[in-house]
Amino acid sequence: MFNKIRQKVAKFIANHPYVMVLGVLVFLIVIIAIDIVKTFKVDATDKNFVVRSGDIASNIDATYMSYKTTFFDPEKNYNEHQPHQQNTQNEFKILLLYECSGCDNLLTEKYLKKLYNYEKEIFGNSKYNQYCLKEENDTECSAPWSVITYFFPNGTLVDDIEATTLEILNNSVDSDFLCDKNFNSGNLKSKYLRSTYDFGLPLAGYENRKDRYDSQEEKFNDWIVGIVPDATKDHKTDSFQIFYLGDGVTDAYVNYLILRDGSLIFASIIMVFIYTWFHTKSLFLAAMGIFHIIMAFPLSYFVYRVIIGEKYFSMLNFLSLFIVLGIGCDDIFIMLDAWKQSLNQRGIGKDKQSRLEWSYSRASLAMLITTTTSAFAFFGNLFSSIPAIKFFGIFTGFAIVFNYLLVITWFPAIIIIWYKFGEGQCCCKTKKKKAKIQKEREERIARGEIELEEFQTKVSTQKSKDEKLRKLEESKKSNNPKNSKEIKKELESDYDYPIEDLEKNRKKKKKDKNEEKDSISESESYENDNNGKAIEEANLEEKHVEIKIDTESPEKKILFYKKYAPFINKAKVYLIIIFLILFGLGIYGTTKLEPATDPAQFLKDDDPLQRAANIQEEDFPTASVSTSFQIVWGIDSIDREGVDPMEIEDLGKVIYDTTWDPTTPTAQLYVIDVCQQFRALPDVKDGKIFCFMEDFRDFIEDLSPGVYSGFPVNSSVFYSALLNFTRTKGDDSIETDLFELQSFYEASIRFDQDTSELRYFGIIANSTLYLSSPASDIRPVYDNIKAFMDKINSEAPNGMNKGFTTSDLWLDMKTEEILVSVALFNIYISLSIAFVVIVLSTGNVLTSFFAIFSIAGIVLTIIGFMVAIGWQLGIIESVSLTIIVGISVDYVVHFGHAYTVSQASTRFFRLRFAITDLGISVFSAAITTLLSALMLFFTQILFFRNFGIFLWIVIFLSMIWSFVFFFSTLAWKGPVTPKTDLKYILSKIFGCCRRNKKKKENENENENNEETQKDQEDPKDPNWEIPQQDQQEIRIEDRTDDEDHHDEI
Repeated sequence: MFNKIRQKVAKFIANHPYVMVLGVLVFLIVIIAIDIVKTFKVDATDKNFVVRSGDIASNIDATYMSYKTTFFDPEKNYNEHQPHQQNTQNEFKILLLYECSGCDNLLTEKYLKKLYNYEKEIFGNSKYNQYCLKEENDTECSAPWSVITYFFPNGTLVDDIEATTLEILNNSVDSDFLCDKNFNSGNLKSKYLRSTYDFGLPLAGYENRKDRYDSQEEKFNDWIVGIVPDATKDHKTDSFQIFYLGDGVTDAYVNYLILRDGSLIFASIIMVFIYTWFHTKSLFLAAMGIFHIIMAFPLSYFVYRVIIGEKYFSMLNFLSLFIVLGIGCDDIFIMLDAWKQSLNQRGIGKDKQSRLEWSYSRASLAMLITTTTSAFAFFGNLFSSIPAIKFFGIFTGFAIVFNYLLVITWFPAIIIIWYKFGEGQCCCKTKKKKAKIQKEREERIARGEIELEEFQTKVSTQKSKDEKLRKLEESKKSNNPKNSKEIKKELESDYDYPIEDLEKNRKKKKKDKNEEKDSISESESYENDNNGKAIEEANLEEKHVEIKIDTESPEKKILFYKKYAPFINKAKVYLIIIFLILFGLGIYGTTKLEPATDPAQFLKDDDPLQRAANIQEEDFPTASVSTSFQIVWGIDSIDREGVDPMEIEDLGKVIYDTTWDPTTPTAQLYVIDVCQQFRALPDVKDGKIFCFMEDFRDFIEDLSPGVYSGFPVNSSVFYSALLNFTRTKGDDSIETDLFELQSFYEASIRFDQDTSELRYFGIIANSTLYLSSPASDIRPVYDNIKAFMDKINSEAPNGMNKGFTTSDLWLDMKTEEILVSVALFNIYISLSIAFVVIVLSTGNVLTSFFAIFSIAGIVLTIIGFMVAIGWQLGIIESVSLTIIVGISVDYVVHFGHAYTVSQASTRFFRLRFAITDLGISVFSAAITTLLSALMLFFTQILFFRNFGIFLWIVIFLSMIWSFVFFFSTLAWKGPVTPKTDLKYILSKIFGCCRRNKKKKENENENENNEETQKDQEDPKDPNWEIPQQDQQEIRIEDRTDDEDHHDEI
């Protein structure tokens, strides 16, 4: 059925190529028009590279969403949507960092003036007053947190710099923030300094920060982006480096990097196009082929955006172009080479329909196999709980599928159009000369001259070979090794396979002439036509099938046909041993692969943004304060139904704990006790925790007796007492992320924004961990805190036993661990799917085993190589491993399919057929993938660059394993009989079952009819006999090992 469909499609394309091209173009135009309407948002953040499933993710997302929809002070909630004074609501922040290159102190007159002049570009801007943060009932901008407030109190530098430096030192909060970690009483020098500027909403013309927030944010971003980058460029010098981070400017710089690195995609397309032009020798075919590869992406986007409905587009998705470019070019080369080979196939008409039906049937199946294995390898990411990886797999998988659909519809039509116009020959004289030569050839064929010449050539060639064989035998008898060696060399050149095999073959024929059909013919000829094409002929087995290999290019004939195939055949055992050693080393390397101990780095070390992050993390004492974890009560879970997994703001609907009751005196005392135990944990830095209940206790006791009767308060007054407490707090603060100082109390106590109901409260503790701590360091701390939570929950009074711990650190840890498990799981799934597909497509279990073993070898070697060069399994490496099978499977599958479809009766002939038939196409496909990935080496985003390096490693090792190891296994024990065919194995299994079933039925019948059948010796049905196919297969099984070796020659 599938063959009939392919024939009908090929027939339609051959007869109506313009209809097919026009139909595809119209379809593409409609899809692209819909795509344009359905816009997307580029997600340049790392928020979708974290886990979105499991308790850890649910707890942190539920807390985050609850925080967004609640308030610390209900009275402030009521005022939140009311008009506010301009710029009094703190919203945006800019962090400035300074480095003295080549010196050890910025606290000098020279550099302080440079710093002041730079920051004056910001606070001296004419529009600064429109955006700066202001206090209530104040029209002046709040002072920035900067050393200029110390050294330039009135706009001029103070006289005594050293005394002012001591003044900073005496203020521990300022000294910790403004100066580097080496600044102390014994060292009044600071190589690094930093400042922060706050900006407030609402802007003029808006009522509050929630009033058309996007519009206010856009205005601020436009203003700040127009100042800070230009000022930085103007004021920094070789010795005075300036870096910045913050709202607006960081996003603008990241977008710039994306556009810069993204522009290299066009360079990749051009390089691949040039090589495709070189390989196809046709500008038209190259252009139309690259066009349909690119068009696979609008089609994939249609599924991604319109059908699935995903509106966020991760940066990871852009990498799919570099992958699909290589796969698409592979398909182009396979289809075009099949078309060219069809011209020299005997029994195939030379008309376009016959040629296309043959080439279409041959190429479409081969491409379907590789498309299926590659696409499913990427679709395996559907199981990932990391949204960016999941949707990358979906987008890339569909791009591969649509590339296949276009290469079997659009590209064959393009080939027919190219054929109609003389296969790229635009010169009329050339076409006329070619037509004249073809006509003369057809006339000679009609007169029988060609056949006579071929026959004479065969006879002459065979006589020459027989004469050399006779001389070789005489030379051996006369004990002349030098002469024998020369004759052997000539014979091996004539026969294209080892002379030892030929001698064994001749001895075999002499031994038993009746088995001549099982030996290869000793005649082999080459016909050179006007195009210089050589056709290999071999009479094989009982069917006398003619194997024809188009060795159109000299490279194919000399390298693959004459040199490489004999080399593999001779060295197969040694090569297999070498690669088995590599396989073992890969297994060993896998055991040594560990999660990254360093934080993921997305930019090069010399990138300004990365440099700023490194300075902030490594050179300032307060960088470590930003790590903390929290115990939360009052939240149950989060409902993600109907939520876009790629949405970074709306993570789901919070489900609150309806059994939670913190109002009882027992509950209040329980929280105090938890605080004391929490403070004693070794994972809490310096025993520093922020327990609001302890402060609440002090607040109640200060008002008792009188307002209250002491702590704990009665349930009836707990809520009103807590409200009174929140009105008095809000000044104490801790650093909760890299840039933002946030009120501890506001993070600990949250009321519903609509009902003023107490929603949750918690305890916050400083952690001994750092922002850069890897999962291997975080896991022990998490396990300790989790065990602590289990303990206190088991001891909790009713209504307080559902507390949980939450922290960004836990999420980072889980993400790293998931990346490792997802990568390995995807490899297992991809290998399993690939094996099933290869078995079904080749129909041979042994070939499929060699293929999947080769693919596994590629995977293990890559992992071993990663370990050898010191790579650890971070985010970039884990993402790369998830797609390793999808990239590496193509070459092995192509060669395995070619070996299987070859009808040659010997391993060597099948091997040589596969190498010669597809070697150049597969090699060219690898070149195009390498060229497309080459431009990734020049990207600034480290993720892209490392992915390019990884892609090169994968392609290189895939080529080595497929061209060397896989072919060596086929030359060693590749199937030449149906013993390992899937049909044969199934027939033996089910045939045996049928025979056993029939035998059992006959035995039962014999027991019931002992008297009538007692003389019958055969218990089987006399009318039943072994099927003819099984008889033939049994005869094959009875063949000796020598005969199998004889077939290998």
